[in-house]
Amino acid sequence: MKNRISNWEEKRIPLAEQLIAQITERARNLYQTRQLLCTEAVVVALNHGLDGGLTDAQAVAMAAPFCVALGESGCLCGALSGAVMVSGLFLGNERPYRYRKDMRESARQLHDAFKASNGATCCRVLSQNVKHDKKAHFRQCADLTAEATELAAKLILQKRPELITRAKKGFLAKRQSEIGGKGDTTYRHCNGSHRIRHGDYEGLYRCCKSKTSGRVLCPSDSGYPGDGNHPAYTYSA
Repeated sequence: MKNRISNWEEKRIPLAEQLIAQITERARNLYQTRQLLCTEAVVVALNHGLDGGLTDAQAVAMAAPFCVALGESGCLCGALSGAVMVSGLFLGNERPYRYRKDMRESARQLHDAFKASNGATCCRVLSQNVKHDKKAHFRQCADLTAEATELAAKLILQKRPELITRAKKGFLAKRQSEIGGKGDTTYRHCNGSHRIRHGDYEGLYRCCKSKTSGRVLCPSDSGYPGDGNHPAYTYSA
């Protein structure tokens, strides 16, 4: 089967390439800041970024069971699961029954491209060299999340280039601070806290204070609350 994803370079569209890069980095950011897991980050970045019609909460609910290799079963990589899932959302469009065969072919293309790049699609195999190194494992998952997002974005925009005009630029440009990063992003908890509501989700989150600059950071009511242990932070005004 000819892999259309690998032939992207033959049909380069500057606006599409820029958009793909933005979606890819947004998914990476959602994962690296521990707001979302692999499958969730792929689906939310593409659904929200290309206006797929789901709320963020619906996207997370659909993607959550597939995270961490189908619930830590060690099987299919969660990032690839997300790529396949979200491609169906867009390629099915409003006539999914008509395009079911096309969607199955697209799933195969994503599978083959991912496997060709990484040598496997099974999480247990992909992680065997990093499973005893948490930091390396985390970096690998962030990279796979970004790669799967890129593959899905390319496939979707090849088949539905009109989606370029629907891109949510504000969402794609947003970045939350990385927890436990270098320099000014190394934080310790302070005593402040805020009750933040995101749709149906409400939680109490602590402020943080930078060890290096002394600036206080507060949970953002425009970001994702994560799982309660790793909320999204932005600098307070």
